[in-house]
Amino acid sequence: MDLPAAAQIRFRDELERLEKENNMPYVTSIERLAREEGIELGLEQGREQGLEQGLEQGLEQGLTKGIVTGKIQLLEQLLGESETSQDDLRNQSLEQLQQRLDELRERLRLREPRE
Repeated sequence: MDLPAAAQIRFRDELERLEKENNMPYVTSIERLAREEGIELGLEQGREQGLEQGLEQGLEQGLTKGIVTGKIQLLEQLLGESETSQDDLRNQSLEQLQQRLDELRERLRLREPRE
């Protein structure tokens, strides 16, 4: 609805006075809808990012666990019936397992017949 120029000025002045007085800015229905849409969009994007990050972290943890399990199995195969138990191997860090694996590889290499 269009107001006459004088009424439009009075309306704007009265609106500004009320906003200052009540510390409440006037929000049109379009602005309110836009805010709600923005909030919904932000929540949706946040959920998507959370899912992506969760999947990435899960994959990373799964890969790490798989690597450790694989190295333990390889060590068990190389050690055969050694006195080292599975619990001992599981309690070692990845670096310790790597060092033991390297030592075993070196011992196996030294046992290989040379030409």
